[in-house]
Order: sequence, then structure tokens, then C-alpha cells
Amino acid sequence: MQNSIPKIKLKQPSLASKMLTSSIPFAMVAMAPAAYAQTATNTASVAVPSHVVDSVTSNNSATDTDTVLADMVAEDDALGTESGADGATTASVLDNDTLNGAAVDPDDITLNVSGTAADGTDLGLDVVPASGGITMNADGELVIAPGTTAGTYTYTYEICEENNPTNCTVATASVTVEAPEIDAAPETFPAVNGADGATTASVLDNDMLNGAAVDPDDITLNVSGTAADGTDLGLD
Repeated sequence: MQNSIPKIKLKQPSLASKMLTSSIPFAMVAMAPAAYAQTATNTASVAVPSHVVDSVTSNNSATDTDTVLADMVAEDDALGTESGADGATTASVLDNDTLNGAAVDPDDITLNVSGTAADGTDLGLDVVPASGGITMNADGELVIAPGTTAGTYTYTYEICEENNPTNCTVATASVTVEAPEIDAAPETFPAVNGADGATTASVLDNDMLNGAAVDPDDITLNVSGTAADGTDLGLD
């Protein structure tokens, strides 16, 4: 014989009685414009069993703790064109980066220029030049060594908040390295006695590289084949 189970009809509480209230005020945390990562805490509790409508709110309390991170923004940089022959130092990539809406103070951040960023991005130069080199110094400036191969280069860097190392952001800086101007001037040599033969002066004597007389160690002299512009080289 099965026991019968009495059915109990529950009266649904009104929407107003379902809402949890507390006599303890919740605090609003105001942060100064230049504040760094801070902790905001609110407390409240419920002194009744779970799933029970609490009709007495005077003994309720709870705790909620949240970390508020500073707003870190690293803007991409276009650092213009620099001479590959002479080398150069660019402006700092930090100049347009901000922390909580204010210009970054280098003392408040860590600048990472190599390895892997917190988000997995590879840091550093995208392409290593065939000669010379490009590095980023502790001030966020790109240092282009004299003799750096011409081209457009992109350097990826990361900044992290000093007081909260997990608050990081990544940006890129691009710079164009231009080749030095090279000028090969035409020559007309005096007549030579074909019977005796002769050696002329060098065709390099009046040629210029970056505004200075050509140093044979700085150039490659091609005398046969086809030039880069398609001109046939050698005797006519």
C-alpha cells in the first residue's frame, strides 16, 4: 500500500517581498583622475537560510571586493624617416601613451622591448636589417645605428603599470630608414696613346655618397652585366 503524499500549495510572495534589502549603506568609491589600481569594497549579509524570504533586513550584511585597474593606453607611433647612413635617435614611443588619461610618467610603468608580452605578442623588431641595427632604449626611443640598411621597420613594445604588473598594453612604432644619396658623376678622360697604353684616373674620384667623396670600402663597383635600373654595364 503506497502512502499518499499531501500536496501543499505555496503562496508566492510578491515581487516586492522577494527583493533583498539591507540597512547597511553601500559605499560608492570615488577615484581621483590620476589614481592607480585600487580596491573597492562593499559589505552586506543575510541572516536567514537559503531560498527564504527575509522579512527582517536589519541584521543583513555581505562583503564584495573588486580591484579597479588604472586605464592604460599605448598608442601606435609613426616616427617618420631617418638617415640610415648617419643613424639617428627618434622621439620616445611613450610620448603619446597615457595612464588614467594623463601622460605616462616613466617611473610609473615598466617598458618591455623584447621577449613575449602578457597577451602573447612577440616584442621587438619585425625584421633585422642586413647591416647596422635598430634598438629601443629605456626611454622608449628607437636608436638607429649608422650604416643601417634602408627599409621600413616596425618595433612592438609593451608597457605595464609598475604598481600592478598585470595591467599591460601593447603598441607598435614604425620608422622608415632611407638610403644615403649616391651620385656617380660622368667622366671624360684625356686622349690616350693606344700604342703605349695607359691607366686613367679613377672613375670614383668625383663620385659622392651622402654628400661626401666615395670611400671604396662603402660601395660595390659593378662593371659588367645589368645595373639595378636595367642599364647594360661595360664597354659600348
